[in-house]
Amino acid sequence: MFWFLTLSCYVISVPSGDTGKLDLSFLVPVDGLQHPELHWLAKLLPSVLLQDKAPKTVNSYLRAFGAWKCWAEQCHVSVLPVEPVVFSLYLVKLIQESVSTINSVRSELGTEEGGSSTSH
Repeated sequence: MFWFLTLSCYVISVPSGDTGKLDLSFLVPVDGLQHPELHWLAKLLPSVLLQDKAPKTVNSYLRAFGAWKCWAEQCHVSVLPVEPVVFSLYLVKLIQESVSTINSVRSELGTEEGGSSTSH
């Protein structure tokens, strides 16, 4: 069985049992860290994120990060570190997409906002 990771606008297929073998060092920019302990901890971060996580959980985390990274790159903003206002705008985008999707589904199902089209 395989699961798919969306990373940096690319999809990578990884056997579901191989999550411990993933190189996620790209998630943490260690180059800017001067203190040796911070550098060491930053290198541990990917393995900590994967530790004791089910493949579907890891996939979900990486897909969410990949979506954020793609959006940030498209908007020409820093992926990491991120300005709080920029990430807030990204969250607004996600909320708007969710609302749009919900409204589309309601429209296709023939339901109105706040209620159902069927009578009881």
